[in-house]
Amino acid sequence: MDDHQRRQRLDRRDVETKLDEEWLVLDAADGRLLGRASTGTVAAGSHHVPHPDPGQLGLSVGEGQDGVPLLWGRWDGNRLTVTRVGEDDRGLVDVSPDGTRLLTTAHWGQQPAIHRLPDGAVIREVTIDPRPDAPTEDQEGVSWGYRCGFVDDHTIIASTIERGGLTRHWLIDATEGNCLGQVEYPQRVSEDPVALGDGTWLTSGGHPFHLLLWSL
Repeated sequence: MDDHQRRQRLDRRDVETKLDEEWLVLDAADGRLLGRASTGTVAAGSHHVPHPDPGQLGLSVGEGQDGVPLLWGRWDGNRLTVTRVGEDDRGLVDVSPDGTRLLTTAHWGQQPAIHRLPDGAVIREVTIDPRPDAPTEDQEGVSWGYRCGFVDDHTIIASTIERGGLTRHWLIDATEGNCLGQVEYPQRVSEDPVALGDGTWLTSGGHPFHLLLWSL
């Protein structure tokens, strides 16, 4: 093998190494590597979603138009075990406060769905339009916002966006997936709510740096 062939082989090996994405477990005190597992993904971005049990954690991986793999990790103190949930078509958004359910949004259209743990099976998909009595032309102009979450174990909050940019927030039954009603705010709020799991959620106000805390 001449020098040119050797360089080409090393370059290919370097590329393959960079594409082998891993999920790492690090010691919070000193940064030591405690565990690792291959994800089998090609991420454009990713985010973690915590579980009440610190030995479990969700990872939502964005791969652009190719999908959104949902990975579930379990750390037993020695080994990281990773399970791939679903068909890479739903992004993980939240975990219920009691740790028994997941909340995801569809890769295209952001329609929310409720899943059970530990197997990740879909329990309910949330109705496309929470206003079934609205005129058909109005229903066709409605899309779900990306952010949604568990206000508490029984209630989900999610947003819809209509023609002209009108945003509404809705409360949803966390077991059946039925719409409970629209949230009526005394002032203008941001597009997407951030649920905190303790009966409260956050929005911004008319100004993006004006943070508001709401409760049921």
